[in-house]
Formats: sequence, C-alpha cells, structure tokens
Amino acid sequence: MRPDMDSTTPDTPIRRYGYTRRQPTAGEADLMAQRQTIRSAGTVDGWFHDDGIGCEHPLAGRPQLGRALDVLRPGDVLAIASIDRIGSDLPDLADILHRVDRAEAGLEVGGSAWAVDPATVRLLVLHTVLLAEARAGRLPPAPPGPLAGLPDGAPTAAARQAPPVER
Repeated sequence: MRPDMDSTTPDTPIRRYGYTRRQPTAGEADLMAQRQTIRSAGTVDGWFHDDGIGCEHPLAGRPQLGRALDVLRPGDVLAIASIDRIGSDLPDLADILHRVDRAEAGLEVGGSAWAVDPATVRLLVLHTVLLAEARAGRLPPAPPGPLAGLPDGAPTAAARQAPPVER
C-alpha cells in the first residue's frame, strides 16, 4: 500500500490483487510458486492470471493483466512474484507502471510486505535490464575503477577484503 493512503477509511477498503503469468514451457509448479510468493505477504482479494508470453502490443497477450490494471483504485495494491511477470521490456514496464501510478495504486514485488512506488520499480527494472545486457555481452566493459573485479551484488569494502570461498 502507498504510505500516503489511508487504509482505515471504511468506504474505500484497500484491496490487494495477485497477478501471475506462466510461460508456455513452465509447469504448474511455476504458477504455484508465484502464488505462494504473493500470498506470503498477506491476503489476496482477487487473482488475475495469464498463460503465455507478451506480444508486440504490451497487453495484447496478457488480457488479465489489463483487467487487473483497470480495476485498481487509489490505495489498492497489485502484487506480483517478480518484475518480469508484468513486462517484457522497458517501454512495456514503463507503460504498466504509469497505469499503476495513474490509478494511485501500489505495486508489490516479490511478496514483500510493502508496496514499491513506480519510481523505485523503474530503477530496479533499469538495473535488471542493464545487468542482463552486460552479462549477454551487449554492453561495453565498464572502465576500471574501485569496484572493478567485484562479484555481482557485492560492491562493498568488506567484499573486497573477503577471502575466496573454497568449493
């Protein structure tokens, strides 16, 4: 829920919706894992589910996501297991996040008990996209600097001094 919303107003109850999307190659276990992640943060007032992958038009292959976005009211929360469940590329995600923001709703990612505001989600998405592009070799190497040679996700002084892990 957005921190600036009043969840105690009786005439506007805050609703929490879960959205899942299963890839064609994924089994029932993938769907159940997504639902468990979303449920881990609380009660779900309604579920929306799509099978398959996105299409050229952001919501064409995900009609239930479109429905979920349409029912959001101020203060409501759309809960997803991971950011890749709602968008396939950055423009797609930006459009969806804009719709969540326009509804004055929140987006909950990964079953966390707090909703992430759209600006923070955009930064997380950008980080994820850049990391994926770098790992795929589609970005030039980073210039040498104080963090050069560190493992992903460990840009701290403690990480630089940690002994290697034996396997």
